[in-house]
Amino acid sequence: MKILMILESDFPPDIRVENEIEQLIKLGHDITVASNTHSDRPLTDKYYDNCTIYRRKTPRFIYKSSVAALKFPFYFNFWRNFISNILDNESFDVIHVHDLPLAKVGVEMKNKYNIPLVVDLHENWPAHIAEALHTQTFTGKLLSSNKQWVNYEKTILPKADRIITVIDEMKNRIVKDGLDPKKVFVVSNVLNISTFPNIEIRTPKDLVLFYGGGIDFSRGLQVVIKGIDILKEKLPNIKLIIAGNGKYVTELKQLVKTLNIEDKVVFKGYMKQDDLLTEMTKSSVALIPHL
Repeated sequence: MKILMILESDFPPDIRVENEIEQLIKLGHDITVASNTHSDRPLTDKYYDNCTIYRRKTPRFIYKSSVAALKFPFYFNFWRNFISNILDNESFDVIHVHDLPLAKVGVEMKNKYNIPLVVDLHENWPAHIAEALHTQTFTGKLLSSNKQWVNYEKTILPKADRIITVIDEMKNRIVKDGLDPKKVFVVSNVLNISTFPNIEIRTPKDLVLFYGGGIDFSRGLQVVIKGIDILKEKLPNIKLIIAGNGKYVTELKQLVKTLNIEDKVVFKGYMKQDDLLTEMTKSSVALIPHL
């Protein structure tokens, strides 16, 4: 089969999408990924021999308008135009939309071109929006209503032919809203062991806590940092390593400075997977402190 994946971020990297593409290619399918970009990467690219990437540069205004996608048409119009151009020139057997926001565009393309639709839910999007800092401001609340996203999810998912979730709890939640459980499948986020480097595990002399991943308010790192401040007297050898990028980095760095624990917390920034794993092997404890 020829599968058109729609991903509203630059690609690569995206470990979940990479894993899915690798498995689908092993099963004999051809993959095309439609993604946006904010850089000067090639607009047409190859990921594997059987995977083509089409990128479209996203104007800053369009990218910013995504928060208000359910109120104003600009963001969805950008994607309608992008995906229609692809489907007008190539034939596909399946459309595979990653995450909830672009499910609406997926449904429209399904109906227009008569192609089955898979919606792949990477996370509980309404809950994610409810917790995001940019939706807590006065302007954010005007532009993005959590109630609207909840209703959007309930009305758009039944229009998909298949739905993929990450965990059973997510499947159970959306099935309670009336979805046919036979249409919903769980594909967990798993480690691709074949891509792991050969790393020696080390036992650190200090008590080293490690976090690697996206950085926003909902990840809970502010709680960990405050914990470091509480523990520093009883555990003078404690350290926190933070690897990753995100909108909340500046606030976390300011918190570290305010608490005067800059010698206890190290920000590594974005790290490639091999470097991330190497850094993790130097730690005592790896954290998932999500709120």
